[in-house]
Amino acid sequence: MTSICRLLSLIALLAPLFSLLQAQVVEHVTMYRDAAVVTWKVEDPKGSQVLARTLYPVEGRESHVMPSRADASLGAALVREMEWSAEDPSLRQAAADRADALRLDAALKQVQLDLIEEDLAVLRANRGVGGTAESLLAEDLEDMADWMHDAFRAALYRRAELREELAVLNQAHIDALVDCEALAPVTAYEWTVQTPEGTVGAIRTQVVETQGAGWDPADQLALNQNGTPSIWFQRICYRLSVPHVGQASVVFVDEWWSDHLANSASFSGITVPLTGVKTKSKGSEKSLLDVGASVRAGQRSRYAPKTPVKVGLHSGGTVTVGTWEAGFTRNSTSEPKVAEVVDAWYSMSSVGKSIVHANQVQVVLDGTSLGPRSVVREGESLVVITGADEDWSVSRTENAALCTRSNLGNRIRHHRAYSIQVTNGSDRDGRIHIVESLPRSRQLEIELNPDNLDGGSINAVSETLHWSVELKSGESRTLSFSFDVEHDIDVRVSGYH
Repeated sequence: MTSICRLLSLIALLAPLFSLLQAQVVEHVTMYRDAAVVTWKVEDPKGSQVLARTLYPVEGRESHVMPSRADASLGAALVREMEWSAEDPSLRQAAADRADALRLDAALKQVQLDLIEEDLAVLRANRGVGGTAESLLAEDLEDMADWMHDAFRAALYRRAELREELAVLNQAHIDALVDCEALAPVTAYEWTVQTPEGTVGAIRTQVVETQGAGWDPADQLALNQNGTPSIWFQRICYRLSVPHVGQASVVFVDEWWSDHLANSASFSGITVPLTGVKTKSKGSEKSLLDVGASVRAGQRSRYAPKTPVKVGLHSGGTVTVGTWEAGFTRNSTSEPKVAEVVDAWYSMSSVGKSIVHANQVQVVLDGTSLGPRSVVREGESLVVITGADEDWSVSRTENAALCTRSNLGNRIRHHRAYSIQVTNGSDRDGRIHIVESLPRSRQLEIELNPDNLDGGSINAVSETLHWSVELKSGESRTLSFSFDVEHDIDVRVSGYH
């Protein structure tokens, strides 16, 4: 008899586990930039079985059921609205009880504070003590004044303490209400199907989530200028909200779901990608990942984290899907005529590198975060623009003493002279590229003498002057250059009168 009781007790303890084994779980997620295909799995279903759940109305939604055995006959999947919660009802009740207890504590604390306020009001009203010498002795008046002073001070201190305690209780009550809201059941929709007796194997259901699902590139670049290789972290920030608690394998596809529909596989007349799940057909197992992989050639369009990621209500976060090292070349450029700043940018060859298609990357330069910075692709090069370099300085001045104006018949000639000073204030040697735009007007003729350009070169197409200057740490250099400008005597051009 004792053995039978123990066996029954063991069965009672394992019953929740058996129920859990039959419950539906998220097995895999294929996530696009603007949607996600969630694959739910039920192992060895029994009777009326829930196949999948979603937070959004299912009317018009794209989903399908894939039995793991070809001979499994399933009835039509029914959809019903239900209340779903990620937590046990006892936890929700405990959170509600805590919020109610905090509310009562705050109310009692408020009563204490109100009593102290009344005491202070009475003390203020009786601050002036009256009477005659016959009724009150001088020492009585002094004792009364001392007592009122001590009582008034004690009441003020107690009021300050109660106000602080009440503020803490009110905040704790607000936090408890937020916890209750997070634990509260949410409206969800679930697919159910009646499985025949003796059904063995798994049933998988794919649900396309287009609301609140997708991912964005969040790559990070750790730039090092101390000679060690820089590291590019391929990161993805994803978002997905489904009525589920757990983890699942995820593949991030670098394309838009709306663009993907035209190339998707078809199931029962419904367009759904068969991506990242497996099914058995005629005794052989086939990976449907191969079908989805044909959408875009090459593996660089897909990113898979090495470990499962969290999938549940309001789930999301940033995951790293790959890293690689590269030697970036630092470049500095400045156009002081436009702005007296030095812009820094880093370039490298992108051949053979997997880059998420994004126009920004989070940059960390020598351990200091610079925030998001622009990424530009120029042929087979990848350029990261880090912005103004505070360690370098540049200034441009006009040498007024060397500027002249002369008349040549019906023409006027201007001689202009300038100097550009650049300083390398960093702790390492470097090179800077300086650009000077020439006056641009069809009414002006520019005459340049290479001997007056201090080693600069001329780009006739862009009508600019260029210098490439290499400076050691702490070194400065001044570039001096001049040119002539001519125009008709009756032409008035801004800056050349």
